[in-house]
Amino acid sequence: MSTRQGGIMKKSIILSLAVFMIFTASLFAELNGVLDFGYKNVYVAGSGAVLYDNPVFQQDLILNGPYGLYGIFWSSYSPEKGINSDFGDEVDWILGNSQEIWKLGFDFSYVYVNAWNINSTEADLHIFTLKVDFPEIFCINPYLVLEKDIPFDEDILPGGSIYKLGCSYEGCLYREFTFDLFIAGHDGAFGLDAEVVSNVRVTLNTVFNWHNLEIVPEINYQKSFKDDGLAEDKFWWGVNFTLPLF
Repeated sequence: MSTRQGGIMKKSIILSLAVFMIFTASLFAELNGVLDFGYKNVYVAGSGAVLYDNPVFQQDLILNGPYGLYGIFWSSYSPEKGINSDFGDEVDWILGNSQEIWKLGFDFSYVYVNAWNINSTEADLHIFTLKVDFPEIFCINPYLVLEKDIPFDEDILPGGSIYKLGCSYEGCLYREFTFDLFIAGHDGAFGLDAEVVSNVRVTLNTVFNWHNLEIVPEINYQKSFKDDGLAEDKFWWGVNFTLPLF
């Protein structure tokens, strides 16, 4: 695929997703929105890969509609070199649906990952994710995440499948405290050797409220199980601010 063809395809996908989100918003009066903006001292992907080992600002606009539908516009910005200069810069468009069936929570989403260089499709991905939340057990919420990554160009960035098995504690005793722990593995994603277990990650955060603003500081620690694997050992921290829009 030529650079020009890739650029046209990228613009078509982004325009289609934007039109769908705006069209959905106009159809349903019960739509509500949330604006998140935050800071992290390192950008670590959900897979465990350290995408950028410097500070980033990350923000998203979340639109929640009826029937469990939602849309998210998410972006990451690295201030070190400016806009669209490195892998700290990224724009994602997300569409999903969340449902509860037989006491199980199902969340299916599609993500178009517009990775750096944002003007080209070379490192871009289509990501399909299914998350299953199992019934709560003594304040612990077990879950399973299955992710399929499909690249625009496998010669530049091979795809693959990633899975996570985890649990979260969301404050039965102390409402504002959240604990999340998961193990992850993959089938040889991004051209690497397959790892049944590639890393384990723990996240701790708490919530402070100031008027309508939620302030959520967090700390994360990740332990990898292979020196040249997908993940690496990393400790990082951040703070997020959440503001309801309507």
